[in-house]
Amino acid sequence: MPVVDEEKQYRAQAAGMKLGKLNFRHLHGSKWRRAFARLKQQLAVAREDQLPFSIFETVAGAQLELRPENENENENENGDGNDEQA
Repeated sequence: MPVVDEEKQYRAQAAGMKLGKLNFRHLHGSKWRRAFARLKQQLAVAREDQLPFSIFETVAGAQLELRPENENENENENGDGNDEQA
């Protein structure tokens, strides 16, 4: 069934994520870690080129500080979908 109102669907998904009713596997499928890895690469280019995306700031507009990559000790890089998500 096609989406009638994409904005309503987006807001419902955001609310579902916030409430814990949805998770990234629901939204991106079993390869959700690969989708995140691609997003991470795209955002690195956007940050490097100083593109003013709202993903780099808080709701109030303050700039977010990114952690160095070596702090992500528990990251599963194979993206095989065999990991569990709480």
